[in-house]
Amino acid sequence: MKDKIIFFSPYYDPESFPHNALIDELANRGNSVSVITSLPNYRKYGFYRGYTIAGPYFERKKNLQIFRLPIIPRLNDKIYSIFLFYLSFFISSFIFLFFFSILFRNKYNYFISFCGSPVYTGIYGNIFSKLINAKHLLWVQDIWPEAIQTTQKKKLRYTENLINFLQSWMWNNADVLLSQSNELNSFLKQNTYAKKFEILFNPVREVFDSKKMLEIDNCKTNETLIITYMGAIGAGKFLNEIIGAILLCKNSNIEINLCGTGSEYESLKKKYVSNRIKWHGWLEKKDLDQISLMTDFFIFGLNTLNRQSLILPSKLQTYCMYGKPIICCSDGASKSFIKKNNLGIVCDKKDKRSLVDAIHQAALIDKSDRLKMGKLAREYYNNNFTREKVADQCEKIFKDLREEK
Repeated sequence: MKDKIIFFSPYYDPESFPHNALIDELANRGNSVSVITSLPNYRKYGFYRGYTIAGPYFERKKNLQIFRLPIIPRLNDKIYSIFLFYLSFFISSFIFLFFFSILFRNKYNYFISFCGSPVYTGIYGNIFSKLINAKHLLWVQDIWPEAIQTTQKKKLRYTENLINFLQSWMWNNADVLLSQSNELNSFLKQNTYAKKFEILFNPVREVFDSKKMLEIDNCKTNETLIITYMGAIGAGKFLNEIIGAILLCKNSNIEINLCGTGSEYESLKKKYVSNRIKWHGWLEKKDLDQISLMTDFFIFGLNTLNRQSLILPSKLQTYCMYGKPIICCSDGASKSFIKKNNLGIVCDKKDKRSLVDAIHQAALIDKSDRLKMGKLAREYYNNNFTREKVADQCEKIFKDLREEK
């Protein structure tokens, strides 16, 4: 049976987010999918090419139709600009969903809310799924206020209780709470009153040819240990500690690639100048693939706070796709994931000294053991994080909901 699905998120293609792969795969399988999203603007500080405030507001691709809403784009990484984007999205969403739910009542089976930042898309999911008469699946991707406190470095004394109240209401009233880690799923089961709990991993959107990886691994003779970081260069990523640890290592044959941009990119690039540090900025997928081929270890750091440690960042799925071992400086789900599956090295503490020890340990691991860890990472990706596997998970959840009626 083919389903009719609404997917509600502030972000969608051409913005690069993991749920894009799930949406596309569900549509490719013959399901009718409607995406309600904003005009694309993420990390572009304006609209993407081909989009303006005049639209286009509707696009169709076979079984996929995309409704785009007018918003104030993020013009910088300042909190006021982010707030204006969130506010404009919520106003546009309310108006659109109100009329949409009246016109299309009883036309859809499932309403999926992608609850990254801002997490409160799930509130509209609870309200308008009832008007549409569809089951609401709330996919938890972030937890506030912790996410704000770690990325914006701000204390929220007066609004913390309100944030927690709204978030709890949102979780408790969903038909299904979807978690992207085992740890998050356990927490939600113990601390919320949702009707049903399921795990739905984030898929990796792009694919990578593992044969290329094996060819490079077999012929690489360079003695330099190459470590690579991919992702946002911003607060909460432990980049000061990661770069500082590289420079503290006595072994000078250790280099790091930093691939990405963000709020701290320029300041860190000026602060750390060394031939052991390669600043690449934002790169196309083909360039990231090329760097991954020469990488010995990926590195990951996250300054989590309380419940935020339950989130499994999508960066780790991408690292697994590339089939290389991972150095992890984080707590909670990320640390447990690497350690439990033997995918690399974890730090005992979240500090520079522990990172130095982990990097020295990585340098001592011989090539055959690195390849074994990389192979395990790639196998985990193949079994759990491909778009096909995640779509299988999602369709099984739909099937279980139908059988419960």
